[in-house]
Amino acid sequence: MKDRMNSKDNSSAGMENNVTDSIVLQGNVKIIVNDDKKGEYIHFNDKNVITYAARKVMSHLLGDPSNNGKINKLILGTGGQYPPNTSGGTGGDILTPIPPSRDETTLRSPLCEDAVFLGKVYQPVGDENEVKFTFVLGKDDGNGQGSVAYTEAGLFTVDETMFAMETFPALIKNSTRQITFEWTIVF
Repeated sequence: MKDRMNSKDNSSAGMENNVTDSIVLQGNVKIIVNDDKKGEYIHFNDKNVITYAARKVMSHLLGDPSNNGKINKLILGTGGQYPPNTSGGTGGDILTPIPPSRDETTLRSPLCEDAVFLGKVYQPVGDENEVKFTFVLGKDDGNGQGSVAYTEAGLFTVDETMFAMETFPALIKNSTRQITFEWTIVF
């Protein structure tokens, strides 16, 4: 029986299916602003980066019934743009984000954890392969000393692992704005 299971014919047939049937995680972030003066509009809507740490989270979700890998937090930061250039050149433009990297394990300049987690919705798309997380930052939350220019956001698990990250042109937050983040992960 052992020889038969390890034979070239059986192992290559199984390998062909495994190689061609891979799962790719993707994501998208939509930032919706509800402003007292301008009304509701979409500030940002684009794909995000799923970090390498997401692999660990996924394996723990499947294998550990008491895991802390559930996504439950959005953290906003101010480090999503190139830093000012000290040699006199350009840099530090809050409207020009640095692309996020899959290697990152935390935001560059985390600042705000005030967004309220409204929950997750499993989208019945195709083979039910999407989940959308919604977070709302109320008008009185995340305003710092009057206003803050956020340029990065991360999706975090209960155990503080950054699952996904996105950078974007400055999102000004003050007491006239409620911000909704719709973060979709697609399998």
